Amino acid sequence: MPPICQGGRIRIKNMPPKKRMKLRSQPAQAPPVDSALGNAVDASSSATQASCTNNPPIDYDQLAAAILRQQQALTPSSASSNNIVSQDTPSTSQAVPSASSTSSSDPSSLNLVNTLQQLFSGSGSQEICPLVGPQANSSTRTFDLHISQPSQQLLQASLSLSSKQLYLRSWNLLKKFCDTHSIPFSLPFAEGIICNFIGELFTEGLSPSTITSHVSAISFVHKIFDFHDPTHSFIVRKVIKGAQNLARTVDTRLPITKPILIKLLSALDHTVQEADSRTLLSAIFLLAFHAFMRLGELVPRNKTFNSKVIQRQDIMFNDDNSVQITLRYSKTMNDRQPLIITLTANNLKCQFCPVHALKAYIAEHKHTSGPLFTFKSGEPVPHNFVTSHLKHAINFIGLNSSLYLGHSFRIGAATEAAKNGLSGNVIQQLGRWHSNASRRYIRINAFKF
Repeated sequence: MPPICQGGRIRIKNMPPKKRMKLRSQPAQAPPVDSALGNAVDASSSATQASCTNNPPIDYDQLAAAILRQQQALTPSSASSNNIVSQDTPSTSQAVPSASSTSSSDPSSLNLVNTLQQLFSGSGSQEICPLVGPQANSSTRTFDLHISQPSQQLLQASLSLSSKQLYLRSWNLLKKFCDTHSIPFSLPFAEGIICNFIGELFTEGLSPSTITSHVSAISFVHKIFDFHDPTHSFIVRKVIKGAQNLARTVDTRLPITKPILIKLLSALDHTVQEADSRTLLSAIFLLAFHAFMRLGELVPRNKTFNSKVIQRQDIMFNDDNSVQITLRYSKTMNDRQPLIITLTANNLKCQFCPVHALKAYIAEHKHTSGPLFTFKSGEPVPHNFVTSHLKHAINFIGLNSSLYLGHSFRIGAATEAAKNGLSGNVIQQLGRWHSNASRRYIRINAFKF
């Protein structure tokens, strides 16, 4: 027998006698139906009361068609249409959701967003996370870890604060990408979506290392919820490798070594008019070099980092011969344990001594709290103020200022330590590197002064 309804969801064929008996008894319990269905039910009832020798055949085609019409009558036409399209007839409009269906008002999307917020900050507040839109329906899909509250706290503690902020930013970027391209924001993500996301980040000018960090955030969440990790697939790995190959550049930053630093300190007398600014910059230059400091650990890039740089209370002079610096925030500090850096004074070369430079600076700046380096007005010294004066001083001594940046102090410290015969392990400890990355900074033959 041919199907009852081409494209429909009900298809009844000729069935053995036992299955026919079950079908006869079902219409009597169904709700009121149309006339065609009623005729079929009457036929079934008459067949039951007749003798076995006069068992008339039931028109199953008519019965099934009537059931189908009754279901369509009880279901809204739009829902029925969508049902048929989604199950029997593939549609391009359904394969790629519209922008409205993937916006922040989508309940499933919102639930994932709130889950990410809780995972990376321990809070579901909408005011904190820019991803979160209107409240999601509590009946929508949830992403539960099924672990106790103490276990969740331990899980959150496994990431440093900077990693949490980076991971949350990564998911913000992925959410923006999904909304722009009308892609559902829901776990798990397909490998193709991750590849296209990487491609867009690359075209926007992000470095391969930054892209890899964003991909790590995606990988972390998939692993946490025990989903297949798309970032470990062959094609995603190759796309990342391609980004690394195309963006491969040589680090052209040159080290500020001891001879260059001495000339820079002398140049400040000619490039900086204010005496207090010269004292301030001298202390920053010397501390960045002798303590293997990143410039961002001494002066903030913007106001949000004011509390992350070294504070005034983090400096303690033990006596005239040393200073103790407590480093509370750093790029590689995952355990959140402060580091104590002790610098010994050089009384024979006071102009090159960080301890004497810090004492001279603090004698002029009497503040007792807030960032260590501030102006007389109390405002923190910004990052661009230091780099701008560094550029002027570099140009003054006849070097190319595009090759000497704020990180050149740290590179120069590693280079100078290697020239003095210190081992790689000692240099790694002095610079607080957690890997052999310090080897990239040792450039003894990088220049000729």
